[in-house]
Amino acid sequence: MRSDAAEARPRSGNAWRVRPAVGAIALLLLSACSSSGGARPLPTGDSTYSGKAGTVVVAAANTRTGKFIWRIRTTPNFEVFSGMVVDGGTLYGQYANCSGPDGKNAGIAAIDLTGGAVRWRTSALYNSETVSDGTLRSTRGGVYVVAGTAPHSETQTVIVAIDVGSGNVRWSRTGAFGNEGALDESVIVMISEDGVIALDRTTGRTRWSRPILDTESESMLVSDDSSHVYLSYDAAGGSTTIALAAATGHLLWRHAGNNPHPGRVGSRVVGLDTNSGLVGLNADTGRQEWRRPHVMGSEAPIVDTADGRVAESSGALVHVIDVNNGKDLWAKPATAVVVTRAHGIALATGEDTSIAGTVYAADTGQPIGRPARLTPEEDQIVVPMEFDADGRTILARGCAGRG
Repeated sequence: MRSDAAEARPRSGNAWRVRPAVGAIALLLLSACSSSGGARPLPTGDSTYSGKAGTVVVAAANTRTGKFIWRIRTTPNFEVFSGMVVDGGTLYGQYANCSGPDGKNAGIAAIDLTGGAVRWRTSALYNSETVSDGTLRSTRGGVYVVAGTAPHSETQTVIVAIDVGSGNVRWSRTGAFGNEGALDESVIVMISEDGVIALDRTTGRTRWSRPILDTESESMLVSDDSSHVYLSYDAAGGSTTIALAAATGHLLWRHAGNNPHPGRVGSRVVGLDTNSGLVGLNADTGRQEWRRPHVMGSEAPIVDTADGRVAESSGALVHVIDVNNGKDLWAKPATAVVVTRAHGIALATGEDTSIAGTVYAADTGQPIGRPARLTPEEDQIVVPMEFDADGRTILARGCAGRG
């Protein structure tokens, strides 16, 4: 989702290369066929990277050829990059080290997608390692919001909103929040010890809070769209999802199932995994609109619905489904979805879902290319790839030994 500020920023037509700034992260950009008519061709890149594990945290390469265009190498306290958001010609995300919660070691950085220069980088603001890959983020309203453990505390969470134009802190909140929540819409919804609390994205002020009394587990999946908040958890009767009004926290409906997939482009339908397969529910009423038997995800998706699309598996096929009507936009032989984003979907076969076999155009299913990859480390946390409007794929590294 692009912020108003990002839409107003001019995009340079000059193809230039820079030496990555000190402390920057390496990016892997993979170029595909451009999706914007006036875009310039991407550089062809150099030979495919084959360096030692752990030396690159973010990099950029050509999708068709798998060759790198630029990369930023690891430096102290700048060892991983995650929570990536592409907004115009800039990549936003969290930088951190892998030393654990003992230091004030994580912040936000903005990186130019053309040449890999770091536009700005905040000081360390909170404790974190690799951001959870199950939480969508955006730069809606010109801010990037992230949550982590508050410095010098093991029980308090700090939520920080960063201005994407300057890198300055717009607001921050510290409290007994969980580190998981829904961070990509106008209402920021976080899990607390007693339930959920909703914060205004612009100001950080509390809009509403609500207890969840029937949960039998501390685990709760939170997702949202522009008007609704979806909470999925284990209750006495099994997996349960409730829908709340985003503005007020009012309960709208309750349904058996989990892993809600909200539509994000004016859709009023949410996908839900149930025992009978994937169903589409009216987001306001919970009424069933469609059902796809035998199509369901066994676990929470790495990312949620991308531009009204749901990626789900049925054995040897991955289906990319229009959330509004439940029909396949396309399907491909694969056993896992590595990443779904607005401009591309990568699929994998076999048990190693950290390696994507092919990148497909998210709307048509046409193959874009076979992505390059960063040299893996043992037991490494996987950071989902990103795609930009010009077909680049961005890869980043998570902490090793934490997977």
